[in-house]
Formats: sequence, structure tokens, C-alpha cells
Amino acid sequence: MLSLTRQSQTHAFAHQCLIDLENAGFEARLAGGCVRDRILGLMPKDYDVATSATPKEVSSIFIQKGYKTIPTGIDYGTVTVVRDGCHVEITTLREDISTDGRKAVVQFGKSFEKDAARRDFTINALFEDRYGNIYDYHDGTKHLKSKQLFFVGEPASRIREDYLRIFRFFRFWATYNFNPDPKAITAIDQEKSGLKRISQERLTQEFKRMLSAESPAKSLQVLADLELLDFVGSGLKKQNFCLLSNFLSQPANVNHQFLPLVRIFLLLPSDWNEGQAENLGKQMKLSNWEKRTIGFLVKINSILPEQSDS
Repeated sequence: MLSLTRQSQTHAFAHQCLIDLENAGFEARLAGGCVRDRILGLMPKDYDVATSATPKEVSSIFIQKGYKTIPTGIDYGTVTVVRDGCHVEITTLREDISTDGRKAVVQFGKSFEKDAARRDFTINALFEDRYGNIYDYHDGTKHLKSKQLFFVGEPASRIREDYLRIFRFFRFWATYNFNPDPKAITAIDQEKSGLKRISQERLTQEFKRMLSAESPAKSLQVLADLELLDFVGSGLKKQNFCLLSNFLSQPANVNHQFLPLVRIFLLLPSDWNEGQAENLGKQMKLSNWEKRTIGFLVKINSILPEQSDS
């Protein structure tokens, strides 16, 4: 988590990047999550810029200014620009040529509207220029105000472009506690078999991020009802959702790395042993530390006396 000072410095640097790109003859706007969070009155954790400049042009502009540039996602048009420890990701406007449910073949473009059309959720398809003007092509600001979570365009089409968006949908639902679009839930149920195409590492990462939210019980309940838990790890059960919510009554007191592991433990059958927990950890591609932590919780649970109902 960035400090407030570092966050303010990063915001100032992102604003300067917009100015530098425009002074070089290109269009540039803040994009996605940082715009969403600013509208919600939250301090963004990081800043992304969308621009009409190509990655080569972006690198040239900022190298001439003495900034460090890193080709973090050069095939997808992303260059990270660094100044005084502040990082801003600058990505060329894109259009999808084709997708296979895991990743897209893209071409660079010049249209912010077309770039917005390829994004996942309406609340992430927002842009902001250097003067604070918001560019919203899919009612994202309306959905932020009404606390609703919608895919951009047709839900099934967005899902087929990248099936990981199913778990991203639940993660954003848990994070912001917005009301989900019923059509999105229906589409997720119909398209969920496509999750078999997604790597275990990506699924586990999204699931842990979902479990790191303050109150994921509602979204987790629907995820379980749609039989999506098996895509994360066999053995996770539809149980203990009240415990999951109650455990987070004071989230500030819980280490953010420890929290999703406790919640994974709460989804395990109560009679599991350390060996079964170890196997689940391997399946989920958890780190050795994460596997040991869940195993420790299972061991402690096995030696505690059972609670009496009387």
C-alpha cells in the first residue's frame, strides 16, 4: 500500500505525464481504476494513462526527459515510466483483433471510445483528461453512483474474450459491495465451463483478491451457488459464510496477506487433516508459506475441543 505522500506524488507525476504527452502532440488521459477510485472519493493505489502514442514514441518522449522507462507489457502497448520512485503505466490505445478466452491479439489504435469498448466493466471504462473532464462511453459514472456492477456491452461476449473476467466480476462485487447485473450472473452460469482454459495461478490470484475484500460473503455465496468453487480447488465447500463475514468485522486488525488464507481455511471441511490441506495448496498453486499457514490452521483446529451446542 502506498503512503498518502507517495500516492499524492504519483498523482502529480501522472498528471505531468499527460502534459508531456500532449506537448509532444499526442492525446492522453488517465484511464480505468484510478479514474473510478477518484470518482468514488478514494485515493488510487496506482495510475494508468491511455495515449495515442505508440510504445516506441512513449519511451522516446520520457527517455529524453531523463526518466526511466520499463517495457513491462510492450506487446500489449504498456510502458512503465518511473521518476523519483513514482511509477505510472502508460498504454497505447488498443483494439482487439481476436481473442481465445485467455488473451487477446490487439492492434494499436487512436480511439478512446474503441479502447473503452474492449474493457471489462463499465466502471473501469472511464477516462479523465488533465483538466478533470470525465469521458464515459458506457454509463460507468451512473453505475458508480447507483452502486451497480455491469459488464461493458453484452456480458457473454465480454466473458468469452477472457474467462477470468468471471472471477474478476466476483472480486469487484466483493471489493465495492455493488449490486450485480442479473444478466451478468446468468451469462456467468452459462459460460463458466470456459474457466477450464484459465491457468490455476490466475484463478487463485483473483480468488485471493476477492477474499481480501472487507465483506465478500454475498458474492462468495453466489459464486458457490454457481458451482465455481471447484475451479479454484476441490474440497472447498459451501459453508461458513457467516463466519467469513463476522471474521472481518474489524479488517484493519488483520494482515492483508493472512486474511484470504484464514478465509480459505473457513471453507474447508471441519474434519480435514494437514495432508488434505497440503494437497489443496498444491492444486491451488499456493506458495510454501501459504500452504504452511493453512496447514497450521487445520492442525490447530484438529486439536481444539469441539464446541458444545448446549
